[in-house]
Amino acid sequence: MMDGRRGHGWLWRLRVQPGEEAAVAKHLERWHRTAGRLLPGTRLHLLFELTEDAGALALLHLFESAAAYRRAAAAAEQRAWEEGLADLLAAPAERQEVRVRWNAATDARPRVAVSIDRDVHAAVQDLIGRLLERHPRTPAEELYLNLLQSIAADYEAEYPLVAPEEEDIR
Repeated sequence: MMDGRRGHGWLWRLRVQPGEEAAVAKHLERWHRTAGRLLPGTRLHLLFELTEDAGALALLHLFESAAAYRRAAAAAEQRAWEEGLADLLAAPAERQEVRVRWNAATDARPRVAVSIDRDVHAAVQDLIGRLLERHPRTPAEELYLNLLQSIAADYEAEYPLVAPEEEDIR
């Protein structure tokens, strides 16, 4: 049985209206500028052209964990995005839930790969450190520092800073 710390998401088969292939890619880009910024745990999105089936695309919409997937599945932003996607299709999307069974980034390497979220968290921690060193701080800087510390604490509670060893995630 796969545990909840592996990637979860959807694999979609899309029958696109003629001439709308580029619009589907743009729609996916918009997801990253809107819902993707609001829904934590976004991991990987790939849009494939199915070479054996003209006009068909496959979309992998993957989140870092089962919890992140469930949050996205329940979010109004995700449903609104899906409705916009449906407008570009000639037939309803065929969608099925998927879980990552094997991943070269984590299963073939000695340690778990660092995600972009961890890089962003490191940048937030750097900003916190710079603000803590600043004396005196303005009221706006104090407010900003408190906000960043709160965000960092929430992130650390949900995504522990110490990644599990490879043996722990199998």
